[in-house]
Amino acid sequence: MDLFGFLSDLFLTHGYLAVFVVLLLCGLGLPIPEELTLVGSGLVVYEGRANLYAMMGVTVVGILAGDALLMILGRRYGPQLLQKPLFRRLLHAERMSKVQQQFDRHGVKAVFFARFFAGIRACVYFTAGTLGMRFRTFLLLDLAGALLSAPISVWLGFRFGGEISRALGVLKQFEHVLVALVLLFVAWTIGRWVWRRRRRKG
Repeated sequence: MDLFGFLSDLFLTHGYLAVFVVLLLCGLGLPIPEELTLVGSGLVVYEGRANLYAMMGVTVVGILAGDALLMILGRRYGPQLLQKPLFRRLLHAERMSKVQQQFDRHGVKAVFFARFFAGIRACVYFTAGTLGMRFRTFLLLDLAGALLSAPISVWLGFRFGGEISRALGVLKQFEHVLVALVLLFVAWTIGRWVWRRRRRKG
């Protein structure tokens, strides 16, 4: 059985609880694409086993719980890991100082945008905790990102429940557009910063 089939059967059998637990574990690094989980939860609604808005709420809470727990782990254990020989060589005091400066400048943007880049998401959230980012700030930024991605993915699973491959295709197109917009915003931000720096020097 493929991964999506396994998740679908799991969610159809155990409903909201299974969706919440899988998303929580995804936030902690379980190698399951979050998008498959969200679309699979929409399939449960399509099958009449759950309420659409309740499922959207459960997915958002599950995402927040996993991300927040990872951030808390970074706050609790991150400084200790930096004392380990391997981590100390990779992230020595000078490098961490530079990371801290960049995070102070762009941490707010990084936490929000990381939601749309699965490869760096966990690293950014753990680093946010390690560098002592305010928990309330982190939670609000993560909530904004989750509210933008989760309900749409759940709705696609519900809307195209009989054509899951189509739902995944539409979601992939949506992600490409969203990533393109994010990259354009980042490029614009960097360009504005360079322009202001040159203007001050001139």
